[in-house]
Amino acid sequence: MAPVETSTSSTTTPGTRAMMQHEQTYAPMLAALENALTGLPRDSQSRHRLAMMREFPVFVESEMDGMAARWAKHRRKVERELTRS
Repeated sequence: MAPVETSTSSTTTPGTRAMMQHEQTYAPMLAALENALTGLPRDSQSRHRLAMMREFPVFVESEMDGMAARWAKHRRKVERELTRS
């Protein structure tokens, strides 16, 4: 995931840090699934199930990347508004 600018402040919340480090969470599972898939026939039900199991965290990672970017944009907007008050 590319670094996301969160604000002029270097302080991030635990939730933001967790979102930005999701690859560390899913990488071992994805590696194991990829390894398991290589030994299965393309048309087997087991391969299909493992491939679908692999796709969920891939999907979640892409959603987390988008969410982190949207949060960074929203946070900058809110911080600008707060400094005007």
